[in-house]
Amino acid sequence: MDDRDSLRASIDRLDREILRLLEERANLAGRIGALKEASGEGALDPARERDLLERIEREATGRFPLSGVRAIFREIVSASRAVQGAFRVAYLGAEGSFAHQAAVRRFGASSHYAATPSPQHLMEAVGSERAEHGVFALEGDAEDPPFDAYDLLATSEAAITAEFVDRGGYEALGTARAAKRLYAHPAALALCQRWRASLPSGAVTETVAGSLEAGRRAAADPDALCLAPAIVADLLGLARIEGEAEDAPRRTRRFLVLGRGGAKATGRDKTALLLALENTPGALSGVLERLAARGVNLLWIESRTHRWRPGEHLFLLEVAGHKDAPPLAAALEEIRGAARLLRVLGSFPQAETGW
Repeated sequence: MDDRDSLRASIDRLDREILRLLEERANLAGRIGALKEASGEGALDPARERDLLERIEREATGRFPLSGVRAIFREIVSASRAVQGAFRVAYLGAEGSFAHQAAVRRFGASSHYAATPSPQHLMEAVGSERAEHGVFALEGDAEDPPFDAYDLLATSEAAITAEFVDRGGYEALGTARAAKRLYAHPAALALCQRWRASLPSGAVTETVAGSLEAGRRAAADPDALCLAPAIVADLLGLARIEGEAEDAPRRTRRFLVLGRGGAKATGRDKTALLLALENTPGALSGVLERLAARGVNLLWIESRTHRWRPGEHLFLLEVAGHKDAPPLAAALEEIRGAARLLRVLGSFPQAETGW
């Protein structure tokens, strides 16, 4: 046996040991799932997952690439959730979109995914328990509809249970070495002008309604490429020709997760609020002063027109802290008495850095 055979035999032994440990982990995850079910808890524990992945990142100091460690443990966590029961995720957007890609990156390949065309459909999927969780982008995208229905949360059982950050951009996908045709959504063409200029002269560009359709056209055309999110390559078996096709660096977007349960306080939390006030001078500043007096940091605020009451505005606030922990709990009690409506949309752990 030469050195290569000996080394490969050692790798085979390690692979068997890894598989044995994964089975042992799955058994433990199943036992935890049974305890969660008995206590009425959901399978998703964003704080636990964040802490686990951050710990793994600190401990991954060897030769194995950190990006590979991240991907492997993300899938291990996803598969462990699947052991605890079917884990269904609805996302706001089309199949093959950036929202779809972000959801898969966050929840892993062992989860089941469903596209939803509107905020109402997303809320219905979570509220009717067709999905354990719903995912939507805080910032809109040309191919994904915006989540413009926060007022629906005022009477819904769904709450924001987690947030995460995803970076993504259009990539050039296909099999052609010298493309004669390019398929893309108009937004992709606008964002990838420099890469488009590198195509062979005479290449024809055809616009399509969405990235998945662009991928399908390229998959059926050996002389074509498409511009689409990387998940389209996974869905259709396309090669990734250029991973940085956009003119600007990859865009970073924040996504929120809807669920029917609440997240426990972790000490690194945010809370989202929906607020309606009397149309009187100083009403909003009074609320902000109450938060400041309690030492609660305001992280984000914007106003939205009420869907069913033209001329009336709702305020969306994101503040530091957990709704059940001081100092925010006391501040919310004070604000409640001064507001026409105060709805806590959810308290959740801050997004995982780098995951």
